[in-house]
Amino acid sequence: RNDGVGCVFEGLMRILCAIGAAGVLLTGCTCGGGRIGDTIDYGDDFFPDTWKHPDAVWQVGTMRSDATIRVRKESNTRFLELLHADRVVESEAYEVTTEQIALVHWWDESERFEPPIPLLKFPMTLPSNWEWKGKHRIGSRALDAEAKVSAAKETLDLATGTTETVKITVTLTTKDGSGTEKERTLTFWFAPGEGPVRREYGLGQVREPRSETENSSGDQS
Repeated sequence: RNDGVGCVFEGLMRILCAIGAAGVLLTGCTCGGGRIGDTIDYGDDFFPDTWKHPDAVWQVGTMRSDATIRVRKESNTRFLELLHADRVVESEAYEVTTEQIALVHWWDESERFEPPIPLLKFPMTLPSNWEWKGKHRIGSRALDAEAKVSAAKETLDLATGTTETVKITVTLTTKDGSGTEKERTLTFWFAPGEGPVRREYGLGQVREPRSETENSSGDQS
């Protein structure tokens, strides 16, 4: 009978749905970028041409404001500009090649690094650590600087979802020429297929994604 065939088909569908649900429970669900293995390479696309999270939160200390992100490309350099009230308030630049992703400048073009500080190397295993030495240019001054860099996997909870990332911690020491050293911590979270989805300078200077419906608390113009 047709009714019997229909019942059998419906029963099979229920079984398949149950198996699928069990698979989700067993393997878990990670939204956002792809999975990260113990080894990463250039093909994981840690800085895509198209920026997937243009809506952002810009935080400085206790101030949190809505912002947008604009990315432009010049040769191997990607400029990531943070806009608030239609004005660029912070700018980051990264050198992207098949060998590495390196930091050219941080919050403003007036503070740049020569050579750029490697943040990701291709290929590389996780976790990894390395050191950098070079010049920290601040305006017209070229100061001696060095950095300790560490890379490790970290699952990040963002407004846009849970994302597997490579967390990069840069402990930067700059010598001002008078014997005084200034230490800063720069932290970046890279997700495959999404790029540097979050970054933090020191304590409280943050850029991260914002959902389209989110309105940051404490917004100030």
